[in-house]
Amino acid sequence: AFCSAGTSCATCASEVCSRSVRWVAAPLAMLLAAAPPRLRKQQRRQRQRWRSLRFAISGGVATEDPWISQGVSSPAQLWRLEATLRHRLREAEAEGRQEDLFRLLVNRAAVRLQLGVYDAANEDAVALASGLGAYGSASVALQAAACAGLQQYENALALAASVAEPERCSSGYEEALVRFSMVLAQDVCRCTPVLRAQSRGMCDLFEVYWREAWPAMLPSLADFIGAADCSMDRDSGCRGMGSLQEYHPGDIIAISSALVRTEKPEDVPQIYESAAEISGHARHVLCVALSDGSSSSQVPIGDFRWGGATCSDLSIAPSSSSLAPVFSGVYSTNAFRTLNDEAIYPAASLLNHSCCANAFVVMVSDSLVVRARRCIRVGEPITTNYFDTLQPLANRRIAARSWGFECGCRRCQIEQS
Repeated sequence: AFCSAGTSCATCASEVCSRSVRWVAAPLAMLLAAAPPRLRKQQRRQRQRWRSLRFAISGGVATEDPWISQGVSSPAQLWRLEATLRHRLREAEAEGRQEDLFRLLVNRAAVRLQLGVYDAANEDAVALASGLGAYGSASVALQAAACAGLQQYENALALAASVAEPERCSSGYEEALVRFSMVLAQDVCRCTPVLRAQSRGMCDLFEVYWREAWPAMLPSLADFIGAADCSMDRDSGCRGMGSLQEYHPGDIIAISSALVRTEKPEDVPQIYESAAEISGHARHVLCVALSDGSSSSQVPIGDFRWGGATCSDLSIAPSSSSLAPVFSGVYSTNAFRTLNDEAIYPAASLLNHSCCANAFVVMVSDSLVVRARRCIRVGEPITTNYFDTLQPLANRRIAARSWGFECGCRRCQIEQS
């Protein structure tokens, strides 16, 4: 800005700058105020959910915890919080502090739901059932969410419909806990029909991409395994997934969510050990169902999804000294590398590699969706690509050896000859 004398003037520059800000800010404020009422209502509802959850959680955890203060969480933060809650629960039980025990159980069940260990969350929710008033409502709502994760959809809907507000709340904490329970029950009623359809293979991926915010305490996609079985490949002698029906290009064969939500590869051993300690399903998948690279046994394919395990010894935990080598082998053999992290997707881990694969995997939310690449005949092994198959044969062999196998698919045999 220049004065009439033609020299620059700081005062004039400041006035012009403030005027420019007003010219830009006023139309922008009008546009924001003109947002659709439906969108503003959704935003207010989402903020209310987070406020209720933070207030409910803060009853048993220090408010300076980042997960509490920010209202957002990473898997590593959640696992640290879960370990803290376990320690405080042991202290509360030893000292007989019943009120603190109920608060900590609510906290830990909510954290475990976000981590995706639904059987462990259900145990905490059932333990809350002896509580009265707000704790009873929270117990039913948390059990409903856990049942939705365990694919017990009829139980989830029945429990969610039975959540009721108590006649009287003795404190502001209980009022916030009741609001949290009612919101969670509404989410279960709204999302369970979608999850039930996905568990039957009726998954609209376009709708998943463009849907509104999904509750953090419910699975983003339900596990699904189509007409396939866990069988031994006659050619390679390795265990894999075999087709029990004819698939056409684009058909969904399986949907597999991450067994344990992780963030950083260096945190994986501790996280999987914690998961095996608190979740019978995670322990069964890691120690029994999945291969550690040295041996593999045939197990029912339903054991690879939530609620599908048929074994009776899920509660039996192996010694901690025997877990470390098992986890290392299972993780190096079965982990999928995505753009954000590495994780084990149990059903997708059954897919063997082929340089002329008949299926492919695509990341949708935090799950892997297995789809047919071409027509797949009955009895044909379902395979995918572990690495870039546009490379020459020599490079593909090096890549296959890094995974611990030699590829003997039809394409490799033809190029070798």
